[in-house]
Amino acid sequence: MRMIQRVLLCCLAVMLLFAATGCPSLDPRTSNQGGGSLLTIFGKVGDNGVIGDLNPDEWQILTDNLPSFAAALGIEIPSDVTIPQLTDEQAQDFVNLLDENNINTIEELQAAIDDGTITVPESLQGSFS
Repeated sequence: MRMIQRVLLCCLAVMLLFAATGCPSLDPRTSNQGGGSLLTIFGKVGDNGVIGDLNPDEWQILTDNLPSFAAALGIEIPSDVTIPQLTDEQAQDFVNLLDENNINTIEELQAAIDDGTITVPESLQGSFS
């Protein structure tokens, strides 16, 4: 759960760079569940931190680019933390987790993690180490 917190904090910082990028994804892996780009992610999350509108492809794009953007922003991801490349199933499971728990913002996710009120899908367990 703490890894999800770290990832989401990095995501906030990454949003600053999204406006400078955002070519639509041509990768079949990140264009088969709604598609998206860094610009669509920024447009959805923006200043409000609304993560509940991201589709599975956008979560894959976000996690794929997170290490590069964190480094560019001077945010150090601890060496013992690995950001996985999410599979289609994992990305969909994460979207389902947010939907099933009525989580729309980073703050709501943080509260659910702190309260222990969410159950991490089996496909995501051990993904973030």
